[in-house]
Formats: sequence, C-alpha cells, structure tokens
Amino acid sequence: MKKKIIPLVTLFLAMIWQPTAALSQDQANTEQTKTLRFYLVRHGQTYSNIKEMTIGGGGNAQLTPKGRYDASSLGLGLAEVEFIAGYSSTLGRAYETANQILRGRNMQVKQIDDLKDISWGDAEGGRIDDLTDKFGHSGNDFAFYFGAYNDPAFKSPVNTENMADFSARFEGALRQIATQHADQDGNILVTAHSSMAFYLQKYRVNQPLAGLANTSVSVLEFKDGQFHLIDFNNTDYLESGYARAKALPPLEITLVVNPLTQLQQAGVMEGTTDSDFTDAGDKANQQLHHTLKSTRFIAAYSSELGRGYKTAQRVMADHQIPVQQDNQLNERQRLAQCQPYQLNLRYVVT
Repeated sequence: MKKKIIPLVTLFLAMIWQPTAALSQDQANTEQTKTLRFYLVRHGQTYSNIKEMTIGGGGNAQLTPKGRYDASSLGLGLAEVEFIAGYSSTLGRAYETANQILRGRNMQVKQIDDLKDISWGDAEGGRIDDLTDKFGHSGNDFAFYFGAYNDPAFKSPVNTENMADFSARFEGALRQIATQHADQDGNILVTAHSSMAFYLQKYRVNQPLAGLANTSVSVLEFKDGQFHLIDFNNTDYLESGYARAKALPPLEITLVVNPLTQLQQAGVMEGTTDSDFTDAGDKANQQLHHTLKSTRFIAAYSSELGRGYKTAQRVMADHQIPVQQDNQLNERQRLAQCQPYQLNLRYVVT
C-alpha cells in the first residue's frame, strides 16, 4: 500500500505547482514586452546658434522668435503622438522647447541635469571661429575637440567633457526615466541638445557622425533593457507642424499690466526694482482672475520680475497652465539708474 501512495502524492504536487510556475513565467514575459519610445528633440534655434558660439552645458542661450515658433509648430506636428511623460535638460532652451511642444496637454515637464548639453570646457561661451584660428581645426571638427563615444580616455585640447563621458551620463538619464516608467508602454518626450548626436552615434556605427537640426526628432525604442534607434534627425514632424500652423485661426493675445504697487503709489518708476502690491493692487489681481476665469488660454508668459509673475499666477490660478518667465518681457531699468524715491518725473523720456 505504501508504494502506491507515493506516486499519487507526487502527481498531486505536480498538478499544484506546474500551473503556478507557468503563471510566473507568463508574468515575466508580460514585463519583458513593455516598450518605451523616447522622442528625442533638439531645442529650437537660439541666438548662440545664429552667432555660431560654443555654448554648451556651462551656459544658456535664449530661443529666437523662430526657435519658439518652430517648437510650437513641432508640437502641432506631434499632435497625434500620445506622450505619457515629458522631460528636458535643466537648461532653459530645452525646457522652453518642451513646454511649447506639450502646450495644451496639461503635462508637467520634469527637468534632469544629466540631460544637459556637453560642456565645451575652456572654450565655453566663445566662438567657433576662435577655435579654428587657434588650433587649425574647425570648431565643428567634433572628433578633435570631443573624441569619440567609445574613447573614455580622450583628452581635449580645451578640456571639454569628452563624448564617452557625455554619452554615459546621457544614457544614465534615459535609463533613470525608463525605470520610473517600467510598468508602462508608451511615448516619452525628451528635449535636449545637439550633443545627443554624439550619444546616438553608438547606434549608427557604420555611418559618419552627423548633426541634429534644431527641433528635429530622433526616436529610441527601449525594450528588454536595450535601446534601438528607429528614427534619426527627422524634420518631417516640423514640416507637418508648419502646415497645420498656417491653417490655424488668428492667435489672440491678452496683455495684462500688473496693478498698483507700493513704489508706483509713491510716484516712483520701478523699472527692474520690485515692490509688493498695495491693497488696491491685490484687489485688482482678484478682479483680473475673476474677469479672465472663463477665457480659454493655451499658454501664459510673464516677465521675471515678481510683480509681473505674481499677477500672471493669480490670473492663471484655475487654468492649470504653467506660467513661463521670459526676461525679454522685463521692465526697462530706471532712467539714469536713479535711486528709489528720488526720481523727478519731469525728466522721464518717453
């Protein structure tokens, strides 16, 4: 009798454990099939691009009007792409580009420092022509100044961050993002810089090093822990956005001047000096918020001065749209740098 019991027990245990093991394997397979697509976008045109300056990770450069328009147009061109998240480098030109692209999607752009541009080292903030004159190699001879993506021992003549170090930190940032979305399938926007081409070269080993156009799109697919390049330096999305932009109705811009501040009440031109609102100014902000509450906004901008930014925040409180600060909207400096409370208004030049 004992000999017959043993096989029966063994069979019973096998029936219990085999389906469980199969279920665990199915779950593992499901996890492995998760796919993320990184839409890597170079920021819009900047003033440093026009002047051919060597501004990388150690400096910032403002978008030109064309740069802003292109970023906005690219957003239209990518309208059919559903993004689950948006990221940018910590440099303003990339962050503003991302916000323009995602405008109207009610999605917050998260900034990551390791996505920022490669550093030009001692040449940061200079001009490409200066490097050409000094070293006999064009400032666009990137192999001379940055090395190669697979040469971590490279030493630059101007102490730049080499391509290999940059590529390692950039991929680290992408993997950090992938970890945060490990349980998701979908598309992720990442706006960064032309130096992304250095990192992407590892997926283009049989092709010459190529640059990235402003507001171009390159797509990296991440699956089973590996990246695969499926699109590179694509400007078709931008061209599609241009066409859609032309078909849009005229843009209406609402201009709001900040209400009365304490310095203004005292008869002083504030310029770049800031002061708090008076009680009447606070009430005016509340009235502005109430008046514009039902207006449909697609974007909001303010100066970097506190009185402008606070007014914009109050107006946009119910709109769930981030207020983007732009120093080109700042007030002009006070005439002849006059001290507060000492300006004779008779000498104001209009």
